[in-house]
Amino acid sequence: MTPLIIFALLTTQHASAGVLADKTMREPLSAREVERELILGKGWLELGLGADMKRANGYWGPDGEALDFDSASFLYTRERVQLRYGISSRSDLVLFVPFHYLQLTNDTLGTDTSGFYLGDPRMAWRWQPWTTGTAGSVKALALIAEVKAPAGNEAPGSSIAGPSTFQEFVTTTGTYDARLGVETKMQRGNLAIGGQLGGVVSASNLAQFVVETDTNQFLGRIKPGNRVYAAVDLMAQLGPVALVVQPGVEAHGATRLGVSAPGLFPGKDLAPVEGSDGWSADLDANLIVNVSRGLDLTLGVNLPLRGEDLMFFPLEDIHPTRGLTSSATLELRY
Repeated sequence: MTPLIIFALLTTQHASAGVLADKTMREPLSAREVERELILGKGWLELGLGADMKRANGYWGPDGEALDFDSASFLYTRERVQLRYGISSRSDLVLFVPFHYLQLTNDTLGTDTSGFYLGDPRMAWRWQPWTTGTAGSVKALALIAEVKAPAGNEAPGSSIAGPSTFQEFVTTTGTYDARLGVETKMQRGNLAIGGQLGGVVSASNLAQFVVETDTNQFLGRIKPGNRVYAAVDLMAQLGPVALVVQPGVEAHGATRLGVSAPGLFPGKDLAPVEGSDGWSADLDANLIVNVSRGLDLTLGVNLPLRGEDLMFFPLEDIHPTRGLTSSATLELRY
């Protein structure tokens, strides 16, 4: 066998890889959360499987005060699938699809309503214009553009006997949302600090759950209030475990309801719902176990600190109920 043939065989054998072998075109990825950049590296594919659960026994009053349900209990869960792919060394794509199991019980009224529904999916493009750092130090900034589409259940059921007979849960705002945001991270050794800042603009749209109460007609028009948000990320890494604490605040405008106006702007005549604007604050805490570069397990809790009156129950995207949310997420990467 000539040297040329031997070289060709060795080169071919090295370039071909099995299903579980490393891909040579992938960007480097740290096994520790604190050292990772904000976007997924080029060539990496990530599958996230998670669930969130909240048992709400209370709500928020008009002035943000914490109040308890008299005899009701609301179980809110979100089962989620997320795909993330690094399309270049500076950007990745994210697809997020939620599902919901909901249950409302009231011993006094004999209520026990439950159901499993699709939620509103989101797709995002994240771009990291620059990153600097050496070993043990990362400084990064990422810009985020995201679109949410209405795909969840918007039909609360028959209203022949009036709105009180509805037997279905609404799991969508019925509108398209666009989010623009920025995220930062600065890391030194086992500590990191970061932040998030952005805004969400909601377009008006027809929705089956918007009912004209005089004649019980569906398909009114709704426009949720635009939102701005800010959060701070504090991270500490100890071996393969990272602790992340994130206080955050959100302010939103009033939700508008009504019928469509003629012309190019069908939502121009919608009337704001008095008291539907306001602000909320919460605190997230997550424990991330970095099993390997290809496997992470995250356990977390969300503690609401302030919220708004439940004018649009059970639309958690507009006015969430009050309760501690527990979550678990498994992330698989290749």
